[in-house]
Amino acid sequence: MLVDSLVYRHPDPDVEGFVEPAELLQRVADRFPLTVIDHERADRMVREQAGQLATYMSRADTIVTNHLAMLGRVAYVTVRGDGLQVGFFLFPRPTIIDFEYEPPENRAACRSLIEAVAEALPEYHLVSEELED
Repeated sequence: MLVDSLVYRHPDPDVEGFVEPAELLQRVADRFPLTVIDHERADRMVREQAGQLATYMSRADTIVTNHLAMLGRVAYVTVRGDGLQVGFFLFPRPTIIDFEYEPPENRAACRSLIEAVAEALPEYHLVSEELED
């Protein structure tokens, strides 16, 4: 399966960086007026994932606690343009943004939309990679 991602690039490869989420969301929304920023959906996703993690470990485990600490600090972003849409989960420290295609079969058609998102976020580099299922 091919995956497209935006990866933050800093002039110094040893420095981890990111665009602040509020600024990133503003740039995407300015470039794509039909963008949907859904904090509630993202929080539901975090709760579900934390619940799944808790089935393997204690709810008090650091991993579960850290996951739940993202509540209120995440967003699921749907970018729409030219009749196409892509989505991504925005973490509090967005060093990498992985795109989801809606529907998944639209990957090739959505490439120009993803490239336009990358243009709005020049600090990020567009990367495509093959992942094994």
